[in-house]
Amino acid sequence: MLIQTINRKEFIERTFPREYSVMVYTENNNYYAKNQDGITICSSSPTACLQEAVNYLAQFGGGRILVKRGTYYPTTSVNIPDGINLLIEGEGSSTVFRYTSQFTLFRHYPDTPTWSSVIIFRNFKIDRSGSGSLNVDISVVNYAKFVMYDGIELIDDWRGVHGDLGLAGHNNIVAVAENNRVFNKSYGIWLFGHLSIMRNNYVENTAMVGVAGGGLLPNFKLPQGYTPGGLTIIENNMCVDCGRTDEAISVDYLSQNPVVDAFGIIRNNQIMVKNYSMKYAIALVGVSHAIVEGNRIQGSTTSSQIYIPWSKPIKNVVVKNNVINVTQETWYAKPAILANRVVIEGNEVVISSNLNQDTEAWIDVRADELMFRGNKITISFPSGYKSRLAVQIAPLGDSGIIASIIDNYIEGNISDTPIRIGGSAPSRYVVVMRNIIKSTDTTRSFLLLDGRDNDITYYAIVRDNTILGTVKNSVAINNLTDGKLTTAIIDGDVKFEIWRNATGKFYKRNSETATIPANQTRTTVNHSLAVMPTKVLITPLAPPPGKLWVENITNTSFDIVTDTAPTADLPIAWYAEV
Repeated sequence: MLIQTINRKEFIERTFPREYSVMVYTENNNYYAKNQDGITICSSSPTACLQEAVNYLAQFGGGRILVKRGTYYPTTSVNIPDGINLLIEGEGSSTVFRYTSQFTLFRHYPDTPTWSSVIIFRNFKIDRSGSGSLNVDISVVNYAKFVMYDGIELIDDWRGVHGDLGLAGHNNIVAVAENNRVFNKSYGIWLFGHLSIMRNNYVENTAMVGVAGGGLLPNFKLPQGYTPGGLTIIENNMCVDCGRTDEAISVDYLSQNPVVDAFGIIRNNQIMVKNYSMKYAIALVGVSHAIVEGNRIQGSTTSSQIYIPWSKPIKNVVVKNNVINVTQETWYAKPAILANRVVIEGNEVVISSNLNQDTEAWIDVRADELMFRGNKITISFPSGYKSRLAVQIAPLGDSGIIASIIDNYIEGNISDTPIRIGGSAPSRYVVVMRNIIKSTDTTRSFLLLDGRDNDITYYAIVRDNTILGTVKNSVAINNLTDGKLTTAIIDGDVKFEIWRNATGKFYKRNSETATIPANQTRTTVNHSLAVMPTKVLITPLAPPPGKLWVENITNTSFDIVTDTAPTADLPIAWYAEV
């Protein structure tokens, strides 16, 4: 280490801020590091001076390094020792680290970590443009007590390979990335900690992942007393042309098996594809609890807009108040959610397609409990092509499902049924209320209670839904197995049909028109109510020849009777309710 004193006036003119311990600067193509006393501790290459500055402060437990404006050309990594309390700060984009060789600029990766380091990188630029096919992690901090990337600008060459991380870190206790700008990486921000926060970042043109992270990973070293998992918050980021072959934004535990107590929150992010397509806009891999809220997704997708792997169910999922406006490039580009409890609420979704083929549902959910409420879904496909379903729901396990489908608006060219509730669990408890369905197809029903897969019992309330346009039936009950029972209470003025071998009672209230044939004195009406009605009203639609009344009211039917047979068919409107 070179130690040299200089003129005090000269040192003061370098405007050494007293809040820093060491200043690194460049002058006449030389590089220097000086301490607060004006002593030169390094006069060499930029990497050597950075390393000397770190080593100098390590003997005191740490300190603050100011890297003055200028362009620095590092040639090797700066290794940060364990147990240090360190700030490395530049003067914004005027402090530039420029290199094209394959090495990690900053590295904290202790073999025997103590998780006591506190490391902050702030306000400088890293420029690796022109590095060609080389791929390298830019800055990696593993096993720290606290790490923060704040105000870093990173430019590299785009390459579609794994292992090309920008601002990265694994199994830190607290990890933060905020106010950074990352361009042209395979992975932009990739940060893991028991508490991980990534917010207010701008990431553009990433091959694999834009912004991602998670809690403590099981395949890395763990601090004493900690288990895999934690809380990850990814919020207020903007990701442009991210996730071409993977995810734009994700919480990812690198395993599709959920980690116990792994919480992921992805909220208020802007995800936009302008020049390419993304595979997944948002992904949650290996989490046990997930919130996806307030995000805006725009562009084209080759797979799900929101992706949660289906290997094993997670505990809780909330998908709320997101705005999704995407073009599907494959028939299966839909959110798929497998969870014990699911809330999907207040989302505004516009799905279009350039495919000359029909596609699947917009969303596919398997759950024990589901609230699907207040969503607006618009499906717009080329003329002659349609989505087979808008919403597909099924029980997660053998215990069935409790589902509320309330206050949604679904519009579009849908070839089958806008809402299908299916699967093989033995029972479903379903409420379908106050939905507005506008479909351009006339061959199916707005709701299919599908029991074809097993011995299904439905406990369903369907009421006050509005059908805009003409559909064949409002509600379809389907059970393809002889002798199996499907029951539902359909409450409201809707039509229904029973497919094949379904049996049971369906309406809570119902109304139709019956006819007493000419020269007959009675007709039997099958009322289709859930149980025997408590009220039956009849109104002749032509002058009756005599008195009219109702008798023989049962769980399945009642008779309309006259004391004088009409000479022509007599139509009679009837209304019945439980």
